[in-house]
Amino acid sequence: MALGLVKQIVIAEYFGTTAQLDSFLIATAVPSVFSGIALSVFSSSLIPILTPISHVRKEFSQAVSTVTFMTLIFVAILIGVGIGGKELILGISTNLSDSGLALAARLAGYVWLITGFVILNALCVSLFNLHKQFIFAAVTGLFPTIGMILGTFFLGASIGIEGLVIGWLGMTVLSSLALLPVLVRCGVSWQEIRLASPCAREFLKALVLVSVGLLPFTVFPSLDAFWASSLAEGSMSYIGYCTRIAIGIASLVVTGVYAVILPHLSENVAANDLDAFWRRLRLAIKYVLLITIPLVTFFAFFGREVVTILFQRGHFSEESTSSVSSLLPFYLIGLLAMAPATILSRGYFALKRYRQFGLLSLTVVAVYFVVSGVLSRYYSFYGIGVTYAIYWVLFFSAGIFLLDRNVLGTDTLMAALKCGACSVVGSAVAYVVFSVSLRFPLGMTLLLEGGLATFLFLLLAHALRLTELDSLRVEVLSIARK
Repeated sequence: MALGLVKQIVIAEYFGTTAQLDSFLIATAVPSVFSGIALSVFSSSLIPILTPISHVRKEFSQAVSTVTFMTLIFVAILIGVGIGGKELILGISTNLSDSGLALAARLAGYVWLITGFVILNALCVSLFNLHKQFIFAAVTGLFPTIGMILGTFFLGASIGIEGLVIGWLGMTVLSSLALLPVLVRCGVSWQEIRLASPCAREFLKALVLVSVGLLPFTVFPSLDAFWASSLAEGSMSYIGYCTRIAIGIASLVVTGVYAVILPHLSENVAANDLDAFWRRLRLAIKYVLLITIPLVTFFAFFGREVVTILFQRGHFSEESTSSVSSLLPFYLIGLLAMAPATILSRGYFALKRYRQFGLLSLTVVAVYFVVSGVLSRYYSFYGIGVTYAIYWVLFFSAGIFLLDRNVLGTDTLMAALKCGACSVVGSAVAYVVFSVSLRFPLGMTLLLEGGLATFLFLLLAHALRLTELDSLRVEVLSIARK
């Protein structure tokens, strides 16, 4: 989270909301669908398949060897098609003019190569997660972000946005070299490849269905690029900053739970302990909501101050701050549903309800594409923001209804309502006291607002007997001691 924030600050200073950043975001739009799916698809489809055989060495080695071989073949084809057809892909997926297309195509060559390495890394990370070895995989996952920062810092002034991409490529390759030895530890061997095995067929079936199911979490950049590329300069950048703020907050809340929960849910399903499965899923969703609501409320009240302090320097102008901060509330509304929906998806994958989740995903993605196209025509990039909010609320509501309406029980709803009331009152009072009544330097004001809002939130939560916060505190402390 912190490193991603540093990356966005550096990008904002060097590239602001200029045409260069628009071209970069558009160049990464289609490849990001593949890399985004890869970051989850192996864990979501491979862990449930490998968990029952993880202690049978021969069968496990054959399964991992087969999946590795299929992944390498797919990566080679993807890189070849992506680099060879980059102009055609951009021409079909965007509405760029010739001048914008030239830079985007040049950047896309690097990005497709990076995407191939990201897919290989995702396979290796899933094997670490299978054995519940999360720390090393998480550390190597920081390498690409470090590369973007270093590339921008050392090369951004001389060669522009290409410096960012070169740094990204270099550190992604380095992360691959660090992760690949896990394949050896899992017994990967060319002699163990069994393309006709039941495991291979099950993986391919799950791969297609899970990939479709993951589209709601990965397809936004490509859909946004299609509509935003025909809007005014900076539109794609405004959307990009808001998306990254929302994803950054979601990552702070969800990443740990998202990585850890699937192996446990899969074990519950494999042991036919569905009571434990539902209990664990309900608890995870409840606590994700209780953490997300205060953060979203704070950013809703103080989003402009946050954007100003973080980004308004260099090429990121006051106009950019105004546009991003006025668009941000729509993405915060979407975040309220997106964070628990991310955890909900793990329940579908652990139960192997790939087809049901895939149909839901295709439906809501189609709705997003049509509605964002219509609204962006009349309301520019604000129309895309409104669609983002509608989309996630629809997706989470439908996902709960199809899986099990009891997942979002009365206790969770009451806790969320109490949490929302405490958050709104605390942030509103802090806003009135410091933003309206008192005048301090902006950084100090934001710090004081955050402190007062937090104090009032905890005070009101105690008064309303929001006991789930005490349980959450105990859970966090117990994890910290382990």
